[in-house]
Amino acid sequence: MSNFLAVATVTETLRQLLDKAVSRDISGGARATSVRPGGTDKSLMEGLPDLGVNVYLYQISFNAERRNSDLPNRRPDGSLMQRPKVALDLNYLLTFYGDEKQLEPQRVLGSVISALHSYPVLTHSQIRNAVPAMDILDSSDLAEETELVKFTPLPLSLEEMHNLWSGFFQAPYTLSTAYQASVVFIEGKETPQESLPVQRFSINAGVLRQPFIERILQPENRPIMQGSCLIITGRNLMGSVTRVKVGQTEIVPLEIDESRIKICLSHPPFPKGSLRAGINSLQVIHETLMGEPPVPHFGFESNACAFVLRPAIDSVKVSICREKEGSLSGELALDVRPQIGKRQRAVLFLNGIAEGSKEAYIFSAAKRPDNTDTITFAFQDIRSGSYAVRLQVDGAQSPLFLDEDPASSSRGLYVTPKIEIAGPV
Repeated sequence: MSNFLAVATVTETLRQLLDKAVSRDISGGARATSVRPGGTDKSLMEGLPDLGVNVYLYQISFNAERRNSDLPNRRPDGSLMQRPKVALDLNYLLTFYGDEKQLEPQRVLGSVISALHSYPVLTHSQIRNAVPAMDILDSSDLAEETELVKFTPLPLSLEEMHNLWSGFFQAPYTLSTAYQASVVFIEGKETPQESLPVQRFSINAGVLRQPFIERILQPENRPIMQGSCLIITGRNLMGSVTRVKVGQTEIVPLEIDESRIKICLSHPPFPKGSLRAGINSLQVIHETLMGEPPVPHFGFESNACAFVLRPAIDSVKVSICREKEGSLSGELALDVRPQIGKRQRAVLFLNGIAEGSKEAYIFSAAKRPDNTDTITFAFQDIRSGSYAVRLQVDGAQSPLFLDEDPASSSRGLYVTPKIEIAGPV
């Protein structure tokens, strides 16, 4: 643990470490300071040593290795699991001062490098001894942090050093070098919420195999409509808990084994209004039972396959019919399955079924405020007669059925669903 005073504590501890080293090695009152370096400009040299080293923190960066080590630190409900912690690297510029004729800056440089190479780590005892020197650091708890701060030299090129002095300090160059202190942690103040102790441990093991769908079949080889049963064939279809997802709805299948699943597109198991005509996606979902009592956990999901659910017309009637100059206009009302969504596109096809008739009409439904089981189409300028009725919803078209009675005169012709439009209603 280390609070917001960690950075300042590292700087002061480093200053004291170097102060002891240079005062021991260099005679004449050598000391270490921690102010902004100012070169030879007297107005900027206040606080700098006449002989010694200056420690200046010129840059911080987020430690690349540890920056995300505390993630995630919050639960899904937003409560705190652990106190947030940020990991920093501190870049220090060390500048050396003294009489150039006596090579004092270079001698101080040698003393500092020797000290940091011999003792490259700030120990807990060094930090505890350094904190009392400044009252503002009394509440620092860096000494309690388990991760020790380590110093490594930064190999700044001549160009980088020039840019640092001319652009950052805007001062003439003074003999200097750079070191990095890593890693320094700063923790937040917020206290995490503790969970209750674990009462019982449970370990569950199982084989997770990804299911794969090969085909979706309709056993009677008829159009797929609401109420139809589907056979799903593939591999690894059976899991600890197996569900079939159609669109956004998950259901428990009627029958299941390793290579075959059977479901019915009816209510139940599907909630009323959950099925839609058109192209639907289908997946097999595996869950694994874990814990005591066993609770389903997500396992694998299969590839997605598509099937077309065709609308069915239960009844059709003329609700309004008017005649004008030999042409008819009005409205047709269709009871359909499944419900038509308010955003689905619905189109009505009328084809004459009388012998020799070539009449064919197409009408689009108006916008609807809500999902509906009954949809109304306005028609106009059509001739009286019998018409085969088809409904297309999002590209899926309702089926027409042939007359298969051997004794019927209309055998082989489309007979249902149909509507007789003969005159005004």
